[in-house]
Amino acid sequence: MASHEVSLKSLNPQWVASMSSIIPDYQNCGQIFEDLFDRVFAYVMGQGIDQPGPGLVIYHDTVLRDLNIPVEATVIIPQVIPGGLGVQVYELPGAETAAYTVLYGSFEGLESAYKSVFDWIGSNGYRMIGSPRELYLEYERGGDESKFVTEIQVPVKPMG
Repeated sequence: MASHEVSLKSLNPQWVASMSSIIPDYQNCGQIFEDLFDRVFAYVMGQGIDQPGPGLVIYHDTVLRDLNIPVEATVIIPQVIPGGLGVQVYELPGAETAAYTVLYGSFEGLESAYKSVFDWIGSNGYRMIGSPRELYLEYERGGDESKFVTEIQVPVKPMG
């Protein structure tokens, strides 16, 4: 498995439109995420935002698990819009400190990228204090997977 460079940065609060669901496991989640993102992007664009930001997945869990994982598919938006049709709109809180890495290429590399982040957190005296996030900086459904760019972000704070 490839090792990924992990660094720290702060995350700014940002407005998002979102839909939540439960994925059965990490291997069988693609269609669920596609459906959620289709609905959220369509809703956002129907509200007059023709240039929404990238998609962002939030894995809501206080413990890491492999089955029945609560998730949220969000779209970063430049301004507040009303929620509706199952879409919630809220300000996603920032994080003073987040451990992050960038994955270049196929989502098949996500497992090793997450392992690098969590190994780094444990070996550098930090602990996770918020839900892990995946920010899709470059993604095109059905596109060239070698061109995908995904940033994994995990809010952390020093132990102690």
